[in-house]
Amino acid sequence: MLMHSTRLALLVVLATADVPVILSQLERILGIPKQTVHSHLEAMVKTGAVLKKWIIADRPRVVYRDQREAGRRGFGYIKVH
Repeated sequence: MLMHSTRLALLVVLATADVPVILSQLERILGIPKQTVHSHLEAMVKTGAVLKKWIIADRPRVVYRDQREAGRRGFGYIKVH
């Protein structure tokens, strides 16, 4: 699903902010499904656009974190299903 440029810009701002975010909150804020939010976040992590990110899913914790920082802090990249 393609995102409107304004929504994508907002997602980038939220993703780069150093605060925990819940996927369902992003879904409500952006007005798009969680799967779309997740796929865009995943792409940002892979390209390095998002250096570190904590995402708390509705159930278990999900961590988006820069791969270079993962080794130093003991956290890795965990994919959301």
